[in-house]
Amino acid sequence: MGSELIKIGLSGINAFQRALSTTGHNITNAHVEGYSRQLVDFTARAPSASSVGFVGNGVQVSNIERSVNDTLLDQQRSDTSAAESLNAYLFNANHLDSLLADSSTGIAPAVDNFFAALQTGAEDPDSVPARQIILSASESLVNRFNSIYAQLEGQNNNINVSMQTLTEQISTMASSVAEFNQGIEDAIARGAGQAPNDLLDQRDETLRELSELVGITISRSGNSTNVFLSSGEPLVVGVQANALGARQDPDDIFVYELLFDSNGETRAVGGDLSGGQLGGLDQYRQEVLLPALNKLGRIALTVSDQVNRLQTFGIDLEGAVGTDVFLDINNTSFQATRVMKDDDNALPRDRELTVTIEDVTLLTDSEYTLKFNGPNNGNYTITRNADNEVVRRGILPGTYPETIEDIDGFSINLQSGSFQEGDIFRFAPTRYAARDIAMSMDRPQQLAFAIPIRTENEIGNSGSGKIGDAEVLDVFETDGETLLPAFANPGQLDMPLLVRFTGPRTYDVLDNRDPDNPIPLVPPMTSRDFIPGTTNKLFSEDPEATSLVSAGSNITALSTTANNSYVDEIITVTRVDPTTGATTTQTANVTAGTSTARTVAADLTANVTGVEAFAHTE
Repeated sequence: MGSELIKIGLSGINAFQRALSTTGHNITNAHVEGYSRQLVDFTARAPSASSVGFVGNGVQVSNIERSVNDTLLDQQRSDTSAAESLNAYLFNANHLDSLLADSSTGIAPAVDNFFAALQTGAEDPDSVPARQIILSASESLVNRFNSIYAQLEGQNNNINVSMQTLTEQISTMASSVAEFNQGIEDAIARGAGQAPNDLLDQRDETLRELSELVGITISRSGNSTNVFLSSGEPLVVGVQANALGARQDPDDIFVYELLFDSNGETRAVGGDLSGGQLGGLDQYRQEVLLPALNKLGRIALTVSDQVNRLQTFGIDLEGAVGTDVFLDINNTSFQATRVMKDDDNALPRDRELTVTIEDVTLLTDSEYTLKFNGPNNGNYTITRNADNEVVRRGILPGTYPETIEDIDGFSINLQSGSFQEGDIFRFAPTRYAARDIAMSMDRPQQLAFAIPIRTENEIGNSGSGKIGDAEVLDVFETDGETLLPAFANPGQLDMPLLVRFTGPRTYDVLDNRDPDNPIPLVPPMTSRDFIPGTTNKLFSEDPEATSLVSAGSNITALSTTANNSYVDEIITVTRVDPTTGATTTQTANVTAGTSTARTVAADLTANVTGVEAFAHTE
């Protein structure tokens, strides 16, 4: 009996000695990251049989387990991933905000100074010092655009470097998780099925640290933990770890793409990767940085284009037609940098494309994607990436050059190459504009403050009508560079025009180079309608529009039969492509004698490219 009591007592001593050791282990690891408090489970030892029944043999430790909750661990990883993502996003956004909002670095003060200098110069257009201030303000504005772009590009480069570093850390941690899976399996085998608590804690802590870097989900399979990226790729499966990497995107040299490497096979990670510092950086770039660059570029394009356009409508201090203050926004090199070709496009890589800005007022902050969808090589769609809306679809003729026009203020020029089904091209019309804006003018005398056209009312007029100030619509030919004949001679409008009323509600516009003998224009602008009480404009505000009033005899007649008192005609329309300079000619046979004026106008509009005809009763 005494020996049995001693054994029972010893069992208690041994069991609680284990418990005290566990308590000491808990205390000494209290400040270890990821450590979980361990609990000791006691059970009664197997009793001994006797003639009077089973006699107890004391107590024993049945298990030492971690005080953890898998659901809470999963939630912790999810919250950690979200918090780190937001922190990375916020850190970079704050940097951008301070850059643009600061009076010494932001764009707004430079724009304000530029327009203030313009106002001062306009108030004293003969002052060369005032003009020099405008040029200085223009250079400062250009430098500010360039500087902000350079800083945003620098932030983008830092993001690219950070992505490389983060993917290396993620790959290293993935390998650690796979090693822990292997170590835990081995320890359980050696420990007769008992869990190695400290190794489990270390694996969970590694997973928590991994969730700081990238969003992950896990699944448990036996004693192993499998790890998946938020985009679905398996980062760890059992004891096999895959790798994540980053490299310059072959389709867009500005950004880095993420690569998933599994058993030596590499593929690009889709756009669904989120969470952690890596996801936060990628989200910031897509939602803030690239849109900010596009917005900044749109401002640069608008300022340079509108200032240059206004310059061409005036004459400078030396009597010449105004020239550009800033480099032309459709400089050949600028047009090419707006295009990004997909690296997976079929061979040969011979496609040449450019983007021409047509109307800065219609530009958006988005980028665009051109896809050749099939079923043949000419079918295409153009998608606005910001809202994923298809803005244009069509079929190309298969011969180049060809231009796709009227796409949110720009056009795409397909110059040459073997465009094929499956080809993808991306366009960034405004991204690099703040980098590319530069000065073109270098002399203050070239600023054009004077309007080249003067209007005046004849002193002897007996009516109450008045001619208003003239407005210049365009001074260049369709090539955008050659001056129209009217502006070819500095300081002289050739030809001067005379408006002469032939009745209370009709007038002619005449060539007045010889004031003693005004003659009709070619084509003539005679018997024009005048509407009292309104502003009657001599010309269309569309700089490419031409007004043609046909009187039958002025155009080659096909016959003299005219049931409606109007002869049949041949109308020839010549069009010069503003991009390629190619000339095309269309001829329309107008059977006017047997048709109404409305029918003739509708036929011309429908059948002659670039012509919009109207009919009215006189």
